[in-house]
Amino acid sequence: MLTKYKIIIGILIVIAVGSLAGNVVLVNKLEAAKKSVATPGTPSAEEVKKVVSEVGRYISLPDDETPSMATVADPSALKDQPFFAKAEAGDIVLIYATSRKAILWRPSNSKIIEVSAINLPPPTETPSPSPSLTPNSSTTSATSSSAQ
Repeated sequence: MLTKYKIIIGILIVIAVGSLAGNVVLVNKLEAAKKSVATPGTPSAEEVKKVVSEVGRYISLPDDETPSMATVADPSALKDQPFFAKAEAGDIVLIYATSRKAILWRPSNSKIIEVSAINLPPPTETPSPSPSLTPNSSTTSATSSSAQ
């Protein structure tokens, strides 16, 4: 009977060690995959400047602002938006917020794919203290007629 328990415990130990080893292998593969995939981030000022220089050879760009830049990672997620209808993975979007202009650029063949006017909400500002209000003529006449 004691040998039966030793066998069961031995099998459970082998299963536990095997599971642990499998998890270590999977974690290593996951880490390697994370390193091989470029993580999206904020492009450097140099990258933006380089793209603006390339695109500027084909279209006049606003001189008074630096655009926001993004790279299309999953074009299928954007297909319902007309601006991205022809987008491919790796395309770059330049967004000029002040000039209200967006440009879809394909660096693989140096082509402008789409240009569009954009409607952005106005930037939110912290409200300044409201100035003192002076009554207008209708308020003044209403006040004076109610006083009589």
